[in-house]
Amino acid sequence: MITDAGDQQFKRQIRASDAKKEPVPESVDEPEVPPENQLNYQLFSAIQSTPDPRQKGFLPKVQLYSLVNPASVYREIYAPLSQTLTDEQIADCARRVCESDKVTENGKEKIKSFRMVFALLVIVEKSASVLQFLREGVSDLDLPLECVNPRTLCELRRKNGTSPLSCFKKWTVVRRKEFEDYQWTMLAPFFTRGEYNNVSHYVLKDQHILPFLSTPDVNKNHSRLRGGFGKVFMVRIHPDHHDFHAADRSQNRFAIKELLKNDRASFDREVDILKKFTGGNTHPHIVSLLATYEQHEKFHFIFYQAEGNLQEYWETFNPAPAFSYDTVTWMAKQCAGIAHGLLKLHRHETYEQGTPKSHDSEDEHHRPCNPGEKHVRVVSPATNQKPDGSDERIENGMVERWGRHGDIKPENILWYLTAEHKAGTLKLSDFGEAEMNSRWSKSKRRSAIANTMTYRPPECDIVNKIIRQSYDIWCLGCVYMEFVAWILGGYQLVMEFSRKRMAFDAFQSFRSDTFFEFVTNEEHEVGTMVKETVTDVSSRSQSVHGNIC
Repeated sequence: MITDAGDQQFKRQIRASDAKKEPVPESVDEPEVPPENQLNYQLFSAIQSTPDPRQKGFLPKVQLYSLVNPASVYREIYAPLSQTLTDEQIADCARRVCESDKVTENGKEKIKSFRMVFALLVIVEKSASVLQFLREGVSDLDLPLECVNPRTLCELRRKNGTSPLSCFKKWTVVRRKEFEDYQWTMLAPFFTRGEYNNVSHYVLKDQHILPFLSTPDVNKNHSRLRGGFGKVFMVRIHPDHHDFHAADRSQNRFAIKELLKNDRASFDREVDILKKFTGGNTHPHIVSLLATYEQHEKFHFIFYQAEGNLQEYWETFNPAPAFSYDTVTWMAKQCAGIAHGLLKLHRHETYEQGTPKSHDSEDEHHRPCNPGEKHVRVVSPATNQKPDGSDERIENGMVERWGRHGDIKPENILWYLTAEHKAGTLKLSDFGEAEMNSRWSKSKRRSAIANTMTYRPPECDIVNKIIRQSYDIWCLGCVYMEFVAWILGGYQLVMEFSRKRMAFDAFQSFRSDTFFEFVTNEEHEVGTMVKETVTDVSSRSQSVHGNIC
């Protein structure tokens, strides 16, 4: 859990790169500005606007390090301090502002500097006060400062502090309020990947300004896509504020999923499942969770932005595919990849908590599993669990878990343009309904099951409603049938296929395009069978199989 908005991660990266070179600021066309206002103007010019017009914007972190350097600080404070300090003392003051010292705070090693504090002093035109801040030790680690009595004196104190800071004592209330407001422009989060298969989680205050850029394409596409449990919106994250850079990604485009309910249990469950496919366990056909954050009492997930989902791909991006060897091969590889990704969820091996992890391990947990590859699993007799709902432990500290996605449909299969395939890569997403179970709890009786009507399997309507992993297999099979319809006749055939499946559903009391129907035999027993329209599409695909081989 990260409570400083990632500032220390960024400082560590900058500290490591400082030995190589100082960051170079972006060039801007600057009008003639008096020397005493030069840095003030540069800082204001560097502040980036966000999609929210109510916010002041944020100062990119690399720009802060570029603009606030020993030379610029010296120039800024020389005039007001030269009457009382020597040139050497002013230079030492400028050096102290910019240098990064390692300190220990609450048992943790942190990097301490005064760059953000000094930038704020310049913005509120109180740069001469830097001596008081240095003497009192009010550094970037203390931000954000808290306001005491905001309606009257607006006295500022450290987080969890008991008394106001004396460095603000001679300031007017207006200047204190300006400092408090503008401090958030310096505190935009720096998002970073967690180590190994961990996912960094950021606890942000409501005042934190997210480093999302305001650009025409983002503003145009900032509409939120709402689902049953969350909504998704697309953003561009400033490149100074994340380390998610990848060779096959461009333009810093990301998708943010926001849970509609402030349900930590649901959030933790979804994160726990997504973590199984991050870091060293990434799967080419399952979305990668980059980081999470909570703000405004809502939980958020950060993913790479896809070009669209499979439904949109059929309908908009490629509604009339060429029936060719390349197209069929691509489709087959994508279907096989998604099935393999689902297999990894259905039967997942992980380390028992507390067991040391070896990054060089050659077990299935650390390396991709090739389809058809055999793995020998030996269950330790001493730890084989009884059917009481507990985990079944594998020797060498491995735990075998059984997962279920719970909501497979074209909208939850995303289409990415990647380097692996010129036609793109499909990835399984949205694990809000997913769950992990032990061997003994993987089949459950449910009174109610969330499902998408078109793809729901028969067990949703059968008495007892025993839900197993076969639930996912049915849903995926339905998607594959629509995929076959698309490759045979484009999106037009997909829609025709849906219309032909429409029939009255006695259990739901309305017409639906499910892939099965209820039938009654001579003994008046009720059962289910695949609709004839579905088998027709299957037969049609088999009849043209010889044309593509």
